[in-house]
Amino acid sequence: MRPVASSVLLLLVLGLAAPFPGAASAASNPRAVAPSPKSPETVSGLPEVVVRRPLLTVPLGGRARFILARGEALLEALEDASAAVDTNMKGMGRHLLEADLLPYTAERYVAKSEPPSFATGMGVDTVTVRLVPRHGSRGLGDTLGRTDILNIRRLILHETRMTLTSLLDNLVDGHVTGSRWRALDLTRDVNALDGLWLVGGFPKSLPGGWLVEKRVLPGLERAVELAPGSAAVRVMLAEAQLRFGLPQQCVDSCNEALRLQPELRRANYLRGLALWRLQHLALAEVDFDVSLKPGPYGPMQDETARRLRARGGLRLLLGNMTGMCADMHQACAAGDCEGLRTMRREGRCQEAGQ
Repeated sequence: MRPVASSVLLLLVLGLAAPFPGAASAASNPRAVAPSPKSPETVSGLPEVVVRRPLLTVPLGGRARFILARGEALLEALEDASAAVDTNMKGMGRHLLEADLLPYTAERYVAKSEPPSFATGMGVDTVTVRLVPRHGSRGLGDTLGRTDILNIRRLILHETRMTLTSLLDNLVDGHVTGSRWRALDLTRDVNALDGLWLVGGFPKSLPGGWLVEKRVLPGLERAVELAPGSAAVRVMLAEAQLRFGLPQQCVDSCNEALRLQPELRRANYLRGLALWRLQHLALAEVDFDVSLKPGPYGPMQDETARRLRARGGLRLLLGNMTGMCADMHQACAAGDCEGLRTMRREGRCQEAGQ
C-alpha cells in the first residue's frame, strides 16, 4: 500500500519547489527570503551606457528598420557595459567566466530605447538604446548562484544574435533576388527581434526559484505571437502559465520549448511540476530526472538542490522512500537541507546508528 504524506508534510518537504500556487512562502522556508540589501556583494558604481545606431538604408519599412537598428544597438551596448561589469567584479575580488559575462551584464541592466531621431553629426536618423543599472540589485552572490536566470539571459542573447544574422542575410539575398520567400523570412525575423526585446525585462531572480511573475502572462502571450520560434520565450510563457494555474498550457509550452531547444533543462523541470499538478506522477518523475542532467542549459548547485528536493517530494508521494531519502541527502549536500530536516523530524531518512 502506498504511504500517503500529509499535505503539510509534503509542502514542508517541497519548500521552494512546490508546484501549487501559494504553496511555498518565505515564512515556511528561510531560503526563500531575499538577501539583505546591505550585502557587501551588491553591485554598485556601474555606469549608464548609451549607444546610437543609424537606421540602415535598406528596402524595409520604418518599423522594421527601427527594430533592426535597436537589436544591433542592444548587443553593442551590452558589449560596452560588460567591460565595466568585469572591472567592477574584479574590484570585489570576483571573476566571471567569459560565457557568463554578457548574460550577467544583461541581468544587471535595464535596456530602454528611444524613438528614431535625426542626429546632425551622423547625418542620418538614429536609434538610441540606453542601458540603466538595475535599481534594487540583489546580492552579487545571489544572482551568480541563480544559474537558471543566467541560462535564460544567455538563450535570449543567443536567439537575438541568430535572428539578427538571419535578418541581415535574408535582406541581402532578398535585395539581390527579390524573392517573395525572402520577404516572408524578413517579416518573421523582424517580429522575432521585437518579441525578444519585449521579454528582455521579464526575467527576475524571485523567491521560490521562480524567474517570471505571473502578471507578465499577457506580455509573454504577445511575445510568443511575435517570436514563435524562441525557446526562451516559450519557457518563460510556460512558467507564467504554471504560476497562473494553467498546468496543461504549461505542458504544451514546455513541449514546444524542448522541440526548439532539447537541452533546455528548465523546461523539463517546469513540465515536471505541471505534470505533477495534473497528477501524472510517473511522467513528472521522468522530467525531473532529465532536468538534473548536465548540459549547456543545465542546472548547477543551486538549481540542482531545488530539483532534487522536488523529485524527493514526488517520490514521497509515490512511496519510494529510499529514492526520496537519497534525493534529500543529495539536496543537503548541494546546500539545501530543509527537506532532509523535515523528514528527520518525521522519523524518516535517519542515518545508520541514529
